[in-house]
Amino acid sequence: MAVDFNKRDLELFPQKLMHENPSRSRLLSKRSGLPTAILLLLAIAMLPGFSRSAQAATPNSPLALDGAGAGGCPNTTMSCSATLSTQHSDDIIIAFTWEALTIQPPCSFTISDTAGLPWATRSGIAFEITGRGELQEFWARSINPISSDSITESISGCGDAYNGLMVFGISGANFDIPFDPKSSLPSNSLGTSGDTSVLVSTNNPDDMVYAAVVHGGVTGSLTPEQGFTLVPQSSSTVAVEYSVANSTLTNSSVTFGDPFTDNWMSIGDAVQVMSTSPDFFVNASPQSLTIKPGFNGNSTITLSSFNDFTGTISLNATVSPNTIAKPSAAVNPTSVPLSSNGTSISILTISTSGSTLPGSYLVTVAGSNGTLTRSVSVSVLVPSPDFSITASNSSLFVQAGFSVNDTIIVTSLTGFSGNVTLSTSSFGPGNLTVVILPSMVMLAANANVTAVLTVIAGFPFYTPASFTVTVTGTNGAISHSAGILVTVLPPPPPPPDFGLNVFPPSLTIVAGEAQTVGVYVVSINGFFQNVTLKATVSPQVSNGPVVSLSPSVVRPFSSAILTVSTTALTTVGNYTVTITGTSGNQNHSVTVLVQILPPPTLTLTPSSGPIGTKVLVKGTGFPVQYGQTEILLTFDDQLLGFTFTSNGSFNFTFNVPVSQPSFHLVKATEPSFTSNGLIVVSAPFQVLSNPVSPSVSLTVGTIYFPGDTALINVLVTESGVPLSSSSLQLTVTLTTPNNSHVVLSTTSLGSGLFKASYAIPKNASIGTYSLVASAHLPSVGDGSALGSFEVKLPWLSSQAQSTATVAGIASIAMVGVSLFSWRKGYFRKPSKETQAAI
Repeated sequence: MAVDFNKRDLELFPQKLMHENPSRSRLLSKRSGLPTAILLLLAIAMLPGFSRSAQAATPNSPLALDGAGAGGCPNTTMSCSATLSTQHSDDIIIAFTWEALTIQPPCSFTISDTAGLPWATRSGIAFEITGRGELQEFWARSINPISSDSITESISGCGDAYNGLMVFGISGANFDIPFDPKSSLPSNSLGTSGDTSVLVSTNNPDDMVYAAVVHGGVTGSLTPEQGFTLVPQSSSTVAVEYSVANSTLTNSSVTFGDPFTDNWMSIGDAVQVMSTSPDFFVNASPQSLTIKPGFNGNSTITLSSFNDFTGTISLNATVSPNTIAKPSAAVNPTSVPLSSNGTSISILTISTSGSTLPGSYLVTVAGSNGTLTRSVSVSVLVPSPDFSITASNSSLFVQAGFSVNDTIIVTSLTGFSGNVTLSTSSFGPGNLTVVILPSMVMLAANANVTAVLTVIAGFPFYTPASFTVTVTGTNGAISHSAGILVTVLPPPPPPPDFGLNVFPPSLTIVAGEAQTVGVYVVSINGFFQNVTLKATVSPQVSNGPVVSLSPSVVRPFSSAILTVSTTALTTVGNYTVTITGTSGNQNHSVTVLVQILPPPTLTLTPSSGPIGTKVLVKGTGFPVQYGQTEILLTFDDQLLGFTFTSNGSFNFTFNVPVSQPSFHLVKATEPSFTSNGLIVVSAPFQVLSNPVSPSVSLTVGTIYFPGDTALINVLVTESGVPLSSSSLQLTVTLTTPNNSHVVLSTTSLGSGLFKASYAIPKNASIGTYSLVASAHLPSVGDGSALGSFEVKLPWLSSQAQSTATVAGIASIAMVGVSLFSWRKGYFRKPSKETQAAI
């Protein structure tokens, strides 16, 4: 599906810049010798990062573009961001990062985002033909759709440079093994021409093939190859094109058309469609290493099975380019078993020696079961001995007739040692003298030395006047520079100055909270310079308050915010925060008094109970500012009431409202202590289920004779379920016809069933014997049951044996009926359905 994207404004911007600013263009051309490339980056740098949702797919293929974004930033930056939104789950996110016109190549790229995606390096760095431009591919898996994800690339090791990125999502890809396994992928190329070309070969017939290019031809326009579609956000100088193939490719040329000849660099790659066959994939962490000569580096190789793949995987590692003095690579173990949908690991060790040639290498770890081969690459940078040169201050201000110093730092990199010759040059309206001492420094391996740069300002024709001072360090063919922007200001009549004010001048903070103070810079005698602010706390104690300033550099008629932050562990007491403002050799300070109070506490008595429990809430340590403070009490954010305190303490009682048995929060809120927010203290309360008293049933025979033994069975249940509890207390009491009482011993038969017996004396009284079974369960309740039997006259003794037998059988039958009824649920509480039916 083709996507309509208007690139007209971006493509016309460089032409408009050259038309409206011809002197600026000629100046850039004169200074760099690369006018078109500089104009290219100026055009891109002034474009903010933006994103437009887009999708495109080839008919009958699930592979489709799912959103795109781009960003470009000027040569005063070291990072740049783009915003990306996608619509689908299980996307593969691709990012191409680039930089151009760096003075100190090579750069190293890193990438991060606000969604926390697991980014990995896909390709090595592709260089532009002069070595001053670089392009690299990164990728990540996105399990869920992302919304306005801010993706940021950063460069390091080369100072400021024009830099940017293009990002896009691909849906319908093989989420486990996203890329076509062809070993030549990703591929890259470079050149100086109008049209560009990069060769792509694939193992699969239905991949999504794509290529990225950075082209210096700002007056031209990049057009896609026939059958390819430009990714939205592509410009006339940075573009990505894509297409879903219908056959396997062998050295297929993926081209961009451009009528303007300039330097370019390009990377080509292919993503494969989702698979349902048993397979495995290989991953490495980390996927890039920087190893000094003579040192080792490790990467963890993880093999993962999907779609129920099983087998033994043989591993081997190869290094390219295949030079004599290349690093060595080995994996341990070299063979790992892989279970169905499981993972296994091996350790890749990359070793260098003192004779290893500096440069970029690619270590490829291939895993094979004899039929399938999957691989992953780890990029390795072996840095060459080098040095860097930096200025402590990249910008200086000096009044006419005065001088200013800056510290130049020369640092050894990767074991460099030797003499470095320092020279200076300046560009500006004149009357500026620059001196550096010493003019040659001896640099030891892995050390740094400094020199002092003195800038002496004369009286230029106008002030303020801007100058660019360049300090260059040279050792043979190695040369690096540092630039300093010098601004010459008018001479002082009288000297300008500044003052500092704060509001409010004092703070009272509860430990765990934070408050702010406004810091204002006041101009005196026309002062209008940057003031660097710094805040310190005294006394310095363990767990003291933490202060921060934002921004830390301000000018008159502007302000900064001082934030004083504490935690619950911050030491209570009085502190002084001193704010010092510095501009050149001028320093002024102002203080803020800070009182830290202990955090309030909240206790509940009791801390648990059923609905209706009366609870005492006791609060202490609540700050009081204006006589009395109102405290609001809530239960699960439902208002219980309010109280007032004049000393920071209070008592409040409430009955637990209707709520589910679980933990609930009781909160005490002081709504008006500070303008920064509420003071909220909470304590948990556990609502318990209402106890259910045990139920007791008793069975016994009906008729006995003197000399017989009466058998008693007792069943104890709770909510219809036999009660088996070690804390259950059961008592069976027998009362004779003459009103004497006998406590019978009981024996547990398990599952809440107990038995007792009573031997009826031969001279026992004739009449009714009553039984009481009492059950007590601590913290729950009590239950009881009644029963009785008759003792008949001895003249029935001839049938005593049969009668007793009948009685015993009846007793056992009753127990049986009871157990049967319990198992069938007749003793249980009726269910909701039964209640509804009733």
